[in-house]
Amino acid sequence: MMSAAVLPASLFGLGGALNEYRISESWAQASLMSVFKLIIHPAIVYVLTVLVLHVPIEFARYAVMLSAMPAGINAYVFATYYDRNVNVAANVVLISTVASIATITFWLLVLGR
Repeated sequence: MMSAAVLPASLFGLGGALNEYRISESWAQASLMSVFKLIIHPAIVYVLTVLVLHVPIEFARYAVMLSAMPAGINAYVFATYYDRNVNVAANVVLISTVASIATITFWLLVLGR
């Protein structure tokens, strides 16, 4: 019963924490960081694993897909802990999560599955 409540409780906590930040304040920085996280980072992993290190594509898919995941709550937690660009970190979590619908689909097509 406890394990079933973890995901809804964490989403509720994340929503409550991000509620005070407005996307209009730092959308440019957050969008740029989301592009780095969702497109550039997996592209670097793809080039390194497939073209440089010649890792079999069956294994390289895992590395690329893991690198293509959106920014998690850890970015927000560390920004809050160090009191640096909390607004940007909160917006990166939001923007990258929404944009990952398209970018994950793109990377799945690139990887052939």
